[in-house]
Amino acid sequence: MAVMDAQVRYAGFWTRFTAYALDTLILGIPFVLIIMPIIGAIAFDAEELRKQMKTEDLHGYYALYKSMIEAGLLCMFAWAAIMALITISKWQATPGKRIMDIYVIDDKGGKAKFVQCFLRYMALPLLLMTVQTPERYYIYENLEKLSVNATPTQADLEQSFMTPISELVSLASLVIICLWYGLIAMRPQKTAGHDILFNTRVIYGRP
Repeated sequence: MAVMDAQVRYAGFWTRFTAYALDTLILGIPFVLIIMPIIGAIAFDAEELRKQMKTEDLHGYYALYKSMIEAGLLCMFAWAAIMALITISKWQATPGKRIMDIYVIDDKGGKAKFVQCFLRYMALPLLLMTVQTPERYYIYENLEKLSVNATPTQADLEQSFMTPISELVSLASLVIICLWYGLIAMRPQKTAGHDILFNTRVIYGRP
C-alpha cells in the first residue's frame, strides 16, 4: 500500500487525541502502578528517602530533586520503549489507536521500525525538557546552595523553586505543544511534529 494512494484516510486531531486519552487510561494506570515504583526504586536511595521523610531535613532536597530528574528521564525512556514495542507489534497500534481503528505506518506504507517509533514517542518530551532545562538548572543550583546552608528555612526552600523564567518556560512549552499537534490540522496527510521528523503516518483501517 502506498501512502500517497487516494484510498488512504489519515487520522485527524480529535481521533488521535481520543486514542491518546484511551492509552493514558489503558496503559498509563499500569505504568504508574507497576513501572514507576520500579524506576523509583532504581533512582532513589530508599534509606535516604526514608530519612528525609522522617526528619524533614531541608538539606536533603538537593539530592531528592536530582533523583526526581533522573527518575523522570527513566520514566520517559520506559514509556517511549513500551509504546514503540506495542506499535511495531502485529497490532501496529497502541490499544487506544486500535479502539479508534487507526494505525501507525511509515511514510512508504510499510510497518514502522522500533527506533523510528521510539524516537517518535521521545521527540516532544525531549524538546519540552530542553526548553525547561534553564529553569530546572536554576532550581538545581538553588537547592545545591540550600544543601550547604547551616540553617535553611522553609521560606528558603520555597524561594529555591521560584524562578524568574517560570512563566516564560510554561508559555514556551504550551506554544510548542500547540504547534506540534496543530500541524495535524494544517497538513494534507495530517502529520504531527513527530510524524514529520520520523517519517510516520497515522491512518484509518488496518494496513
